[in-house]
Amino acid sequence: MTWEYRRTEQFDVVRRAWSSGHGVLLSGPAGIGKTALARHFATSIGRRPLWIIATPGMVQTPLAAVASVVETERLGDTAATVETLRARVRSGEIVVVEGAEYLDPSSEAVIARLFTSVACAGLLTARDAAGPVLGRALGAAGVVEVAMTPLELNTVAEMVEHRVDGRLSVDDAVRLHRTTAGNPFLLIACVDSAFDGGSLTVEDGVIALDGAFGGSPDLLDLGADRLERANDAERELIDLLSLCEPLPRAVVDHLGLADGISDAEGGLVLPLDDAVVPGHLIYTAIRRATMGLLERRVRASRLADAMNAVDGGPIGRVHRARLCLDYTMPISAGDLAESAALAFMMGDFPMAERCARAAVTAGGGLGALLQLARAQSGMGRSALAHQTLDGVDPDSLDADELGGYAISAALTFLVGDGDHSGAVTVLDKFEPRLESAAALSSFAAVRALAHVNAGAQAAALRWSRRAQALAAGAPLWTSLGEYVEAESLRRSGEVRRPVHLASDALVQAGQLGSVLATGARRTIVQALLADGDVGTAAAVADKLLEATLLHHVPRAIACATRAAVDIARGQHEPALRLCAESLQSLGEYDRTGLGRGVAMLVALVCAETGDVDGARRAVEQSTRGTVAADGWGGINPRLAAAFTAVAEGELIAPSAVLRDIAQTCIRAEQWTDAVAVLHCAVRWGDVEAARMLTEAAATCEGRTVEVQRRHASALAASDAEGLVLVSGQFADLGFIPSAVDALGQAVVAHRSAGRAGLADTLLTCLSALQGRCGPLDTPALRAALGPAGLTRRESEVTWLLASGESVQQIADRLSVRAPTVRALAARARAKSTVTGH
Repeated sequence: MTWEYRRTEQFDVVRRAWSSGHGVLLSGPAGIGKTALARHFATSIGRRPLWIIATPGMVQTPLAAVASVVETERLGDTAATVETLRARVRSGEIVVVEGAEYLDPSSEAVIARLFTSVACAGLLTARDAAGPVLGRALGAAGVVEVAMTPLELNTVAEMVEHRVDGRLSVDDAVRLHRTTAGNPFLLIACVDSAFDGGSLTVEDGVIALDGAFGGSPDLLDLGADRLERANDAERELIDLLSLCEPLPRAVVDHLGLADGISDAEGGLVLPLDDAVVPGHLIYTAIRRATMGLLERRVRASRLADAMNAVDGGPIGRVHRARLCLDYTMPISAGDLAESAALAFMMGDFPMAERCARAAVTAGGGLGALLQLARAQSGMGRSALAHQTLDGVDPDSLDADELGGYAISAALTFLVGDGDHSGAVTVLDKFEPRLESAAALSSFAAVRALAHVNAGAQAAALRWSRRAQALAAGAPLWTSLGEYVEAESLRRSGEVRRPVHLASDALVQAGQLGSVLATGARRTIVQALLADGDVGTAAAVADKLLEATLLHHVPRAIACATRAAVDIARGQHEPALRLCAESLQSLGEYDRTGLGRGVAMLVALVCAETGDVDGARRAVEQSTRGTVAADGWGGINPRLAAAFTAVAEGELIAPSAVLRDIAQTCIRAEQWTDAVAVLHCAVRWGDVEAARMLTEAAATCEGRTVEVQRRHASALAASDAEGLVLVSGQFADLGFIPSAVDALGQAVVAHRSAGRAGLADTLLTCLSALQGRCGPLDTPALRAALGPAGLTRRESEVTWLLASGESVQQIADRLSVRAPTVRALAARARAKSTVTGH
């Protein structure tokens, strides 16, 4: 694994500081990559590292750190020692001080004088602050501190895949990222030990990572040594965490183990929100391997009793049910049913099904049966859910029971079948028999959800507000109503209110589980993207990926949400990985419509990168499970088909499809989606779409939409300078593919106006801009790099011929005659000859 593969921004910061004549202090925890970056930077500038290494054991020995690099006879003379180091720097070496915080006072004085007397003397690494003498000297010398940050989630996945040569699931990437805290050293140790121990395998290019993987011998020794030095509270917490992670803080306090929680990095047990987690996976792995069965059962019994005695929150109650089921400890049918409902709300549908089935067996009655059906439909097994509900006679139920039954049946249609009208029909049938405000609120919230998924904007907004107004004492349904209102307003073109409302829903959803929280975070991410805040959108999406329990639909939504951010930034490889994980999470039974949307995102990536085969597979995936071929339900398959046509070389017909889809969005008052769809066509050079976008964007908020509107106006006016300005604005926001396309269109506009010199200058900028994202092969880029003056039809014929299609195939595809294709190709060749392409 090489440092270059990390692609971190820190290297650029070091390079800029060095170019300005400043030394650099690299700070961060052990293993974060300080030494590797220092070595890589020295190599990049052609300098030999002169290593001065300080350790904790050297602090009391004068000049211990510099003794290995300076002749013995000079060690007693500070000035001579400094001059020796200066001479070595002038001869082409670069000083690299390892562990600057452990320098003995004499060595610290030498290094201080060196850095204040020589510009760009070298680099220092430190975990903690340097001593007072060195600290003042570094400040006087203008040394720039560069904080080494942990690896991002995508980088962790890339490094593992690079090392093992396979595709890592998002779940495993999240777990490794959390386990290693983004530390490269720990990541390498975990992955290598898992591979050597057989708990990491690669089959058909897919990495399988066993949850119980251990560590390398060195890491195991370090872990065992730390466990030997653990106090009683630490040891007990690690034992409990080996059975249940995370542990609710309330349970820890109840057991009197708070002294075992560390407040510093590197501790055995660390706090995480309202819970505690192991400082590293190796500690719990060691205890799981060494704890006997009887000891494990005793610990599990104590933990279950503690969870029963205190309110450990939803996670604590679900964990208690799991422990009782795993170790055959007694638990009531009511507790199992409650745990099933909590697990369902948190998105852990397999656990919800397991608890609900056990509750039914234990005599849990109607509530357990209904929860079983919800869990089955949540996993896409709607046939089983319908079969489970067939055993219930609605006419025998009272009003409250009937409300629960109807909600379960509606969710089976809505989630399991993707049949929004079927869900509403169930609610219509049983609503007249409801009595309580809470039941009416639940019906209104589920109606709102069905309508927003069906694209019925006004109805969704109306029912979402009704759900909030009916029952203030039913937080689940009022929160769901608030979320649907936020999503409806976002689709209508707003940005600020959706973020506010979804954030409010998220606060309540934090107490209710991750299904609702997943939807709320997704709405926030999409609104932030519309407002041009890509950085915050990525952070919120990462938080969603790192949620404790992500299974099936919630996990699929989380992956697709993060993929949308990566696509906007032009990070196509991680986006495709996330989309694949999303589709895998949904499985073959998906009828929610989410799978169609994710497959459409795959087709979009393929269109931007020229992957024709990948786009065609995405069309098949997007078409699968589509209930409606026309209207709102058929939009994503049509988009996927249009993107595939563009990847193949078409322009005019796909643009017309996008304009038609935008009209469907507008009729449903989905203004944000209309603008997004039209902007794709604008990037393809469609002037008619540009005029439509200019009008549609007038109803929308957000910086991104405003730049998209300017892009459309500049394209329609063939305004090369305006396109250059728009490109810069897209780049500043982080939307690199859009920036590349706008700049490519500026190149074409300059050429068309006879300004070849300006066009050639922009080509250099275009190449640099492309380097900020993954490989691109868009129509705008092809046009900028190809012959000047081609019409859109001539471009289509040129690209289709280059892809290997025959004249007759192209004629059939474009609905023109073969002689017309030949004439278009001849004109394109003539223009190519004139311009030298």
